[in-house]
Amino acid sequence: MSTAAADDLSKRIQRLEDIEAIRRLVSRYAYAMDENDLDLTRELFVQNGSIRWPDEFLHAEGIDAIVNVFRNRFAHPSFHVTHDHLIDFDPDNPDRATGLLFAHAEAYRDDGHYVVATRYRDVYVRDEGVWRFAERIFEHLYFVPAEEYPGTLGRRDRIVTPAGRREAHWPDDA
Repeated sequence: MSTAAADDLSKRIQRLEDIEAIRRLVSRYAYAMDENDLDLTRELFVQNGSIRWPDEFLHAEGIDAIVNVFRNRFAHPSFHVTHDHLIDFDPDNPDRATGLLFAHAEAYRDDGHYVVATRYRDVYVRDEGVWRFAERIFEHLYFVPAEEYPGTLGRRDRIVTPAGRREAHWPDDA
């Protein structure tokens, strides 16, 4: 094998290893959510990372603020299931990638049992040799009490928060 071919093969293998590491990051996030594992949560984000909703209803900047959201707002029984995951690498920076992840979840809060359809818009960075979240944007198709699930997609205000109903984040033309 020529040096160029070996170099190309090495780069392709590294890309596959990076994809797998990012997929494991996402799986570990779901596990951290469901286990309410704050130490693991802290490991998953860069120090200056952020999580937010597109409408800024939820927004946390920095690892301590993110862990605080997990400690307070997300500290309830849940079960997250991830689906399709699209990962695109920055052509100019091998240590940066973006992702779009589709997921469903169930959650139990003080006011009842909820069903959720979410997509995450992510920015991943390799930090000290480990892939972590730099940014995670939650976009909800719906977040409703389980008893409201039938017919949910027929209405626009299909996100239920402790502060009241909100319009879904997607699709825009609903």
